[in-house]
Amino acid sequence: LTLPAKGTGRLWDSRRVDGQPMVVGSFIPFVWVGNAPGGLAWFADSDQGWTPNNTHSAIEVRRTTKDSTDLVLNLISEPETLTAARRIVFGLQATPVKPLRDGWRDNKWTFDTTFHDFAGITTQPGKQHSDLIWSAVPYVINEEYAKKKAAEWKKSRGMAVPYFENNVMGKFRPEVDYFGEHWKASVGNMLWFDKTLQDFIVHSLAEWVQIADIDGWYVDNVRFEACANIEAGRGYRLADGRVQPTYQIFEQRDYWMRVRAAFIEAGKNPPLLVLHMTHNMVIPWIGIADLALDHEANVIFPEMGKDFMDVWTPDRLRLDYPHQWGVAVISMSKYDGDWSKASKEVLERNWRSFVGANRLHDTLVQSHNDKDAKIRQAFGFGAADVQFFGYWDPQNPVRTRADQIKVSTWTRPGKQLVIATNWGEATDAEVTLSAPAGWKVTEPESGQELPIGHGGRVTLPIPKHHYRYLLLERATP
Repeated sequence: LTLPAKGTGRLWDSRRVDGQPMVVGSFIPFVWVGNAPGGLAWFADSDQGWTPNNTHSAIEVRRTTKDSTDLVLNLISEPETLTAARRIVFGLQATPVKPLRDGWRDNKWTFDTTFHDFAGITTQPGKQHSDLIWSAVPYVINEEYAKKKAAEWKKSRGMAVPYFENNVMGKFRPEVDYFGEHWKASVGNMLWFDKTLQDFIVHSLAEWVQIADIDGWYVDNVRFEACANIEAGRGYRLADGRVQPTYQIFEQRDYWMRVRAAFIEAGKNPPLLVLHMTHNMVIPWIGIADLALDHEANVIFPEMGKDFMDVWTPDRLRLDYPHQWGVAVISMSKYDGDWSKASKEVLERNWRSFVGANRLHDTLVQSHNDKDAKIRQAFGFGAADVQFFGYWDPQNPVRTRADQIKVSTWTRPGKQLVIATNWGEATDAEVTLSAPAGWKVTEPESGQELPIGHGGRVTLPIPKHHYRYLLLERATP
């Protein structure tokens, strides 16, 4: 949600979040308020110790003056006499949580590792490739198979990063059958990561590194899920005896730190930990990872006649800006259906819409476009001295007057790379550069040098939902 730039009073409250499992009230376990320079995340497992009701929202974002935004927790939401001390637990975390990993823009991981069998599931009777998503495991089933598979991927891709998903676990070990019911959340379809499950997974992953030399882990469905299994100590009883569910944001935070530590202690420093769930930038968890995968939503089929910019807005994509988190974000191009009959022009427009929208926010994409990759490599994107200035940044050295054209800039000593992305209909875009005297401007895809007009203006035609790169550098004497 993008908060309005103007206005005071209540800007948002937790009653607007649908699908809530709370018996009473509108408690949610996570809220982040922030912008590109930084922000603050609040999180809690439950509203135990609060006084919830269905009339007043549990959490609000308010603005009392034009210069401040307040996160309000309505701990006592109706008149009540307190007869004893209450314990209320929550956490706060500032963002960004850490510096971005060195060389993160040179990321080589791609999500097409999904559903590949690294553990040996397909060596088991009756298990086919189509079973892998619902039989994913965090442990080795067949050691010789696991060694061979990891070696093949290291040779062809440079890394072996198995897939897992947090809904279910394949039953190929006795522990999974024994603890099966205990390891499930009662409200939704998801595993519950208590200490017994954490111990099992962390130990198994450490073994996997020793057996097959895997380099990391890609985990799907990393999302909130509630549980009201009071016999297992999950949830609490309300005054009327009903059970109010709880989440496990603190327990999972410990779990992800343990997973990362298991890889490091096994000799993978740093490992590659990839966490995925669209619309769930849960920074107490994601902050422990190296990559966050987003955008597996708003599916586009060829019959729709739409592209990435038709279904994702700039405001939403700004949420994926890696620098505000301290974690690199990679985008999934969710084009489904049969595109084999689409014209070359349609395929090109859809690809450029996807790349142009994401590059504008310094978000990683799984690029199959040789030209795009060569431009980035020639600029030196992996270098430590690269700085990025988004289209919203007042320090961005490049400007445009047209609302539909958005420009972002990467700089290195002696050169700049600009991306101009057109969110509207085809137009001749006027871009104002801050090119020092003696610099030249080229369009790197074509190699054409462009004239710089009065005041540093450059005009270039950009088709609908398309982008153009501009390279500024010192002219060769």
